Amino acid sequence: VGSNVKAVLKIFIPEDVPDSRGSSTRGRLLGPKGSTIQRLHAESGCKMQIRGKGSVKFQDGSAPESHVHEEQYAHLAEDLHVSVQYEGPSAFMNAKFAKALDLVKTVVLGGSLQPAYEQYRGIMPYAGPGGGAGGFPGSAGLTGAASG
Repeated sequence: VGSNVKAVLKIFIPEDVPDSRGSSTRGRLLGPKGSTIQRLHAESGCKMQIRGKGSVKFQDGSAPESHVHEEQYAHLAEDLHVSVQYEGPSAFMNAKFAKALDLVKTVVLGGSLQPAYEQYRGIMPYAGPGGGAGGFPGSAGLTGAASG
């Protein structure tokens, strides 16, 4: 079916995505006890991590900027994004990334991942890796950029 590849898609999240519940984008993506990000992982078939500014809260109250020099926190210098990692046959990579992007957009916009998920499909155009990046209408912030 093709050679195996390892690739990363960064889906950048705009800071000003409105939410009627008043929750943070990070909180919507994580969900209760991490359940939403786990479901995104299961449904997309890709590993996902929330990275960038606002992705980490330090218990000691220190500013995230003070940790940027540490290797494990270097991602804090980047804008908030979901890092989507795919490993598998190259023939399935674009479909897996498209699914991941669609799921992340649904959650960020306040949608549900319940079985009624199908009603949210198609609300956002997706051009995919190599064909541009998907994004929110009216918000140029959420985009996907693949690297391998």
